[in-house]
Amino acid sequence: MRELSNDRRARRIGSFFLVLMLLISGLIPAQPVRAKADMKIDSASRILYLGGSDISGTADEYDFYIKNKPSDYKKLYTFTWTSSKKKVATVNSAGLVKAVGTGKTTITCTITLKETGETVLETSAAVTVKQNAKAVKISGYPEDKTAVVGETVDFSRKMTPKTGKSTATDKTKWVLTNNTADARVTQSNGKVKASQPGSYTITAYTYQSASYPLTEEENGEYTGYTAVSNSITITVIDQETADTQDDYAEQILKLVNEERKKAGVPELVMDDAVTEVANLRAKELVTLFSHTRPDGQDCFSAITEAGISYRGLGENIAYGYQTPEAVMKGWMNSEGHRENILYEAFDGIGVGYYVENGRAYWVQMFIAY
Repeated sequence: MRELSNDRRARRIGSFFLVLMLLISGLIPAQPVRAKADMKIDSASRILYLGGSDISGTADEYDFYIKNKPSDYKKLYTFTWTSSKKKVATVNSAGLVKAVGTGKTTITCTITLKETGETVLETSAAVTVKQNAKAVKISGYPEDKTAVVGETVDFSRKMTPKTGKSTATDKTKWVLTNNTADARVTQSNGKVKASQPGSYTITAYTYQSASYPLTEEENGEYTGYTAVSNSITITVIDQETADTQDDYAEQILKLVNEERKKAGVPELVMDDAVTEVANLRAKELVTLFSHTRPDGQDCFSAITEAGISYRGLGENIAYGYQTPEAVMKGWMNSEGHRENILYEAFDGIGVGYYVENGRAYWVQMFIAY
């Protein structure tokens, strides 16, 4: 063992302190940070459904994330998300993927060092986007369809889009609530035939039998891979009530045209489709006596929902009058109501009549074609 001279020993001590100071000052770089080997995307594959895979409609997107990140990952790494086919699915900077079109794409997260920009890891997931069953809309009817005992109503006749047209595997299950002996629904085609007066709601559930299960929960609601159309209430009345409605409507029409003849304006014609809307409005007046409907829309939205075209509309409402003559007298004694009755531009009329708890509700719905 050799002894170092005091001079050499001093130089070595000086070199040690120099290296220490360089390390402290950052002039000698530390070893580069590397990505943790077990960092990876949380799911290797995912199936999304265009339009949502269930009633909530949330399965057209998925939020990917990176597993096993170190606690200080925000200081060390930059995460960049990309989609190989943006026409199939897009991904934002946080890893949220949204379905855009059917097909397959690869979602990749590239992890780079913030300090150097060096790519240290890439992790990917395969995403497949499928077309969900499309929700149908029962159009051409008001929200509350009135039918007479023994009448058959074919709700499927005015569905949009028609099931089976846009997607070959789309199917529809029709469900009628309060489905007792009073009313029956043919599940395959949406035809309703009632035998007793009452109020029933029919709902169409569309689904794809091959890829999309349809399950019924305890509360009678259908869930799974479905899209729900709007529901429609069907009110079934007996023949006597129907005859009264028809008779009163004809009497109102006669009285209206008598007044119009006196004023020298053209007579109106009875419009059956508008009368159906007027009967709906008469029933709605029980809940809210207003030109605003119970759902907050204006009264004329019922005409639009029924698929009726028009140039102009007007509505008169009343309650408590027991006869057509009495209610017409009340309307003619009111300036605003009288103006509707005598307005020259109107061509047609629908008359609504509904009784609840002994109180009669009346509606005149005027239309210009």
